[in-house]
Amino acid sequence: MLRAPNVVDLRGSNSSCTTHRTQIVLLGADPTAQTIQSIELAGDTTAFAITPPDQPPFILNARTGRRVIDVEFDPARAAGRDRTASVVIRVSGLSQPFIVPIIGRAAPEGRHADSFVQAGASQVDLLFVLPFHIDQNASTDVDALLTAVSQQYDALIAPIVARGQTFHIGVITGQQEPAFGGTCAELTPSPTADNHNGGCGLLANGPVAGQYADRWRVIDGSETNPSAKTGFASMIARTFGFEANVFATPVIQQATFALHPISVSDWNREIHRMPSHMHVVFVNNLDDSTFLDDGIAYFLESLRYARGQPRRLDLTASALVNPGSTACSTSQPYGSVEPATRIMELVRGLGGSRDLDICAIDDPAVDWPALMTDVGRAASGVRQRVPLSRSPVETSIEVRADGISIAPGASGEGFTYDAIENVLTLNDERALMPGAEVLIDYVPACDL
Repeated sequence: MLRAPNVVDLRGSNSSCTTHRTQIVLLGADPTAQTIQSIELAGDTTAFAITPPDQPPFILNARTGRRVIDVEFDPARAAGRDRTASVVIRVSGLSQPFIVPIIGRAAPEGRHADSFVQAGASQVDLLFVLPFHIDQNASTDVDALLTAVSQQYDALIAPIVARGQTFHIGVITGQQEPAFGGTCAELTPSPTADNHNGGCGLLANGPVAGQYADRWRVIDGSETNPSAKTGFASMIARTFGFEANVFATPVIQQATFALHPISVSDWNREIHRMPSHMHVVFVNNLDDSTFLDDGIAYFLESLRYARGQPRRLDLTASALVNPGSTACSTSQPYGSVEPATRIMELVRGLGGSRDLDICAIDDPAVDWPALMTDVGRAASGVRQRVPLSRSPVETSIEVRADGISIAPGASGEGFTYDAIENVLTLNDERALMPGAEVLIDYVPACDL
């Protein structure tokens, strides 16, 4: 059987709704698959239905092997099964069905709450995901961009240090290594390797063989010779000198590789400590829209459920990209900066900042230290933009900080809600103070 890389999550859904709508991501590699024959729940072929019913034939994306389908169902019927209930999707041309587990139950009272504690973690793990580039002569724009980032170590860690938090910083790149056959199947390099270049989601520990000590796999501020600041600059800015036959993959995919259980259990364990606040920083000047034709739903869920544990509110992201829809040019030596629509979609889904705009770097009011301080503040765990786990009925939203009610308000006051992004923005200082217990309560809408 083919297990789909996601679940139908009923936790917090509204039991008063007769119909829910959600998406299911199917992952496979057989291009002969044509149409969905049936969607079953314990033999019942009427519990789930594709919507709209006249969707095109089921054809997997030739490059990604994925397909996203929209389904609707009655949550009461879906939840009224045993704990092993799964949706079974049969596709013509495939001998085995897809299996999508169902977890949780609808809330009987019809309300749902998201809650968290501001900056509750004493540890911060930062993962920088850098753009792929092949050689120094062909990548001057990328090198200039990374050099600018690499010089802001002090600005980055200042908000973290100010809160008394310890930090680990790791770096990966958006590429696959020929030694892995272009598949990243071998997820753990030799423990004695001293020149791993950050591919396949595995932390870089020095781009030049023998030049850097293995301790630079993670920058934690404790190194004195050379300094952590020098280590950060070297790891970020150095061109890795890849061979021309190396295959590039989206930086989003490499981030999910970095949090793969095998990677976490060995090579990457020091940037996935528990408990800690994890922050992923995407730096990209390339167009990322063509590879992920069917969206980022699978990757968003992979990051949210890192190591099999829901991390909706203690894993966030920032993006240092072009958030627009067309390429931009700057007077700085970064050349043409392509839009990064998929990265921005992912960052919004994780409640991250949308203000780190490479294209605005010419604005005299915008500078690199300020940008990187924003990243450090987000990484420290201060949650101002909170992605809700369900789509709410907007008028039902209630927010409390340490039990005190916070009223909705205009921009800069109380809280605001963005229905397009399904993100609530906190502007009241009582909700932003370290240690503040924030509760967001609402009636879920009928679309998951």
